[in-house]
Amino acid sequence: DKQNLNISSSLRDEDTEAFTGKTLEAMTSIDRKLSDYWTGELGVGLELSEIEEDKDTDTFGLVSIPAGLTFDNRDDPLNPHSGHLLNLRMKPFFDTLGQADPFYKSQITGTAYFDMSESVYDPVLALRASFGSIWGAATENIPASKRFFAGGGGSIRGYGFQEAGPYEGGDPAGGRSLIETNTELRMKLTETIGAVAFVDAGGVYDEVYPSFDEDLYIGGGLGARYYSSFGPIRFDVALPFTNKENLDQNYQIYISIGQAF
Repeated sequence: DKQNLNISSSLRDEDTEAFTGKTLEAMTSIDRKLSDYWTGELGVGLELSEIEEDKDTDTFGLVSIPAGLTFDNRDDPLNPHSGHLLNLRMKPFFDTLGQADPFYKSQITGTAYFDMSESVYDPVLALRASFGSIWGAATENIPASKRFFAGGGGSIRGYGFQEAGPYEGGDPAGGRSLIETNTELRMKLTETIGAVAFVDAGGVYDEVYPSFDEDLYIGGGLGARYYSSFGPIRFDVALPFTNKENLDQNYQIYISIGQAF
């Protein structure tokens, strides 16, 4: 059980503020257990997509070679109290139809969990940071579906999906670099009910590396957790603290299964 073969396929019909598109994707990869905590992955992907952005429609035939490395020593994947999770992903893309220039997308995400005490409130401090970069092509020559976007329940709360980044013509444009940081304090009020306080910050930028001369998108709020037999169910309410001019509304509500990270 040290090595697994993964084969997947999907057909997606996406309609977002940034773009609309139809995508047929097939992926094959092998992941191998390198040690108790380290796992490596290597694969190949084929993707045919038709993407409409700013009333222009382009067809892409992308071939990718995803590679990854993961470190995971968390005590519980669904509701961790201690440990670390590190994900490093690198994926070069080549367009067989010649519409897009070759580009290379990489992202590293690290998460740490600290059990604050053994009191009845069971406080846990959860920290997460993610950095991503795309290089090899200008932003406009990268399919919109492959650019970085930020904002939403698993990203920077307080902002809607794709709202934490540059805009063009009133719509999210995405970018070539991403930075996200999340801080969350989790506490239990009863055996099944919990509460959290959180602050998220970061954004997407047009440059290959984040431009810290530009304002960060910062949001925060409070949430509740119901700890069911199959994992926590979360309910978060968040407000944006900066960069509010392009937002559809000045608060966001998120409901999902599992912790935010």
